[in-house]
Formats: sequence, C-alpha cells, structure tokens
Amino acid sequence: MLLYDSIQDAGLAKNADIVLEVKGKIVCGYCKGDIAAMAEKTGVKSVLIHANKDKTDTPISYYWESGMKSVKEVKKNEANRDGGVLFRHY
Repeated sequence: MLLYDSIQDAGLAKNADIVLEVKGKIVCGYCKGDIAAMAEKTGVKSVLIHANKDKTDTPISYYWESGMKSVKEVKKNEANRDGGVLFRHY
C-alpha cells in the first residue's frame, strides 16, 4: 500500500480524512479489509472511496471510520448533495 506509506511518511495521515478514487477496477473484499487495516495503522480518521460497483461502471461509494474492520457501502440516506458522507455516530 504505497499510498498509505506516502501519506504517513509525509505526516499527513494522523487524524486525516482521506478520499480515494478508484478507476478501472472493482474494490474487492480483500481490498476493503486492507484499506481499513492500513488506515487504522496509520492513524487516519476516515476514508471515503469512490469506485465502480461492477463492469457496467455503475458508481458506488464506500466509507470507513476509525475502529471499523472493513469499509462499508454508503447508503443513499447517508450521502449528502456534494457526494460526501454524513457519518453517523452512535
């Protein structure tokens, strides 16, 4: 995960809100777990991922917050108008 290494080395990871855009690939289950593990390890506060759901290029967004084991799909009622995520804290 060179991206997270670069962010951490630059001192940008701690408490950061990261937005990733994935093009040309689907974010698989293994990648979702790896993204969460690396974000937790580097001290990132949250990750928002914009990707394609399938080969039809249907857009999908995922999110992760500190403490989550994997990224989760953003549901319609959790998205705001500018494409960001309204995170819910319980």
